[in-house]
Amino acid sequence: MVAVDVRVDLESQYQEIDGFGVNINPVSHWRDGKLAPVLDTLVDDLGASIFRLDPYGTTDWIDPMGELGKSALNRINYEAAYRSPPFGEAWETARYLASKGATILLNVSGRVPNWMCDEQDRLTDIKAYCELLVSLVDWARHKEGLPVKLFGPFNETDLGLPEGPSAEPQIVAEATALLAAGLRDLGLRDVKLVVADQGRYNLDYIQAIAREPAARDAVGVVGMHCYSDIPLDSVSRFIQDLDLPWRYWLTEYGDLDQTGEKEWEVAVASTRRLLRGLQDGAQAALVWDAYDNYHRHDESWSIYGLLRTALGRYLPKKRYYAAKQIYRFVRAGARRVAVTTSYSGVTCLAFTHAEGITIVGLNEGQDHISLRLALEHADEASLGGRECSIWATTRELNCEMLYRFPLSRQLQLHVLPESIFTVTSCAP
Repeated sequence: MVAVDVRVDLESQYQEIDGFGVNINPVSHWRDGKLAPVLDTLVDDLGASIFRLDPYGTTDWIDPMGELGKSALNRINYEAAYRSPPFGEAWETARYLASKGATILLNVSGRVPNWMCDEQDRLTDIKAYCELLVSLVDWARHKEGLPVKLFGPFNETDLGLPEGPSAEPQIVAEATALLAAGLRDLGLRDVKLVVADQGRYNLDYIQAIAREPAARDAVGVVGMHCYSDIPLDSVSRFIQDLDLPWRYWLTEYGDLDQTGEKEWEVAVASTRRLLRGLQDGAQAALVWDAYDNYHRHDESWSIYGLLRTALGRYLPKKRYYAAKQIYRFVRAGARRVAVTTSYSGVTCLAFTHAEGITIVGLNEGQDHISLRLALEHADEASLGGRECSIWATTRELNCEMLYRFPLSRQLQLHVLPESIFTVTSCAP
C-alpha cells in the first residue's frame, strides 16, 4: 500500500462550475416519448444538466441536394423543414429536457448546401449560412417556445467535412458578427453564441473573434473539443488576460475508440481528460456522446455513447459510471479549490459547494492507496455533524458507495487500485 498525502486549501479558489452534460442526437430516438426514461436517467441518475443538442445531424436541411440555391431560404421552406419529423423529435426532446431544468445548447454540424461553399468545401457564402442558422434559432424560440439561450453555429470548421464546412478563423469571426446581428434583429439578443467548437486545440479562432467587437460581444462560451491528453489551459489564460466575459467549456470530450473491446480503458482516458480540463480552467464539460447512435454527418453508427443502444434499450457502460463519479457530486455552482498531492500516480481535484466538499480522484496504478487527506482553512463548526461517503468505479464496481464516515479536517481513507473515486459530503 502506498501512502499519499493530499492537502486541500479551501481558501485558494479557482473557477465556478457551470455543470456537466452530454452531446445528444434525438433523431430516430425520441419515438413519441420512448426516450423520456433515458433522459430521466441522464439527468436524475448521472447528473447531467447541459445538453448539446444537434437537431438534424447535418446543416443542409433546407436544400439537401444543393439544387435550389439561395431561393431555398424562404419562410415556406423553413416551415416545411422545422415541422418535419426529424426536427419534431428534436423539439420534443428539448422540450422534455427543459421541463427537467436542463440547459439546452442548440448546435449544428455536418455538411451545408454545396452552393454555400467553393470547390474545396470551404464556406464562402457566410451571409446565406447565417440566414439559415438564424431561422433555426428563431423557430426554436418563437415557434416552439423553447428556452434556447445558447447556440453553437460551428462544428470543427478547422477540420472540415464531414464535421462541418471548412472555414478560416477570419471567416468564422465575420460569420459570428453576422449571426449576432441577425439574432438581434429578431429580438434574440439574449441568445449567446458558443464558439468555435474546434477539433484542434489552439487559439486561432477565438483570437480572430476577440478582434471583432461585434463578434466578441455575442459570445457567451468558448467551446473546445478534447480527445487526447494535452494541456488545456491556454483558453482560460487567454480569456483572463483579455478580461473577457466568456465561459470556457469542453463541449466535446472523451475517447474515439470504436472497437468496443476497451471499455475500462476508455472510461479511464475520458476521466483523465475531464480532470485535466477542469484543472486547466474549464467550467463545464460535455461528453461525446449520450448513447450509441447513427450520426448523419458521418454516415456511420458510433459506439461513443455513455449508454449502449440495443433493441430499444439503453444500458449504462463503464464510461457512464466513470462520468457519474463527477457529474453526480460536482454540481453547478461548485467552485474548484487548490489541491496538492505527494504522489504523481494519483490525480485529485477538489470542489466546495453548498453541501460541503467533494474530492474526485483517479488512481491509474496497481497499488492500494492510503490517502491522508487534510482540509486546510476549514471551519470546524461548519464541518461538525456532516457525514462523508466514498464512492468508486473500478473494473468491477459501478459508482458504488464503499463506506461513510464523519467529515473532519484530517481524514485517512483507503483508495482501491485502478479506480476512479469520489469523497463527498453530498447526499447520495
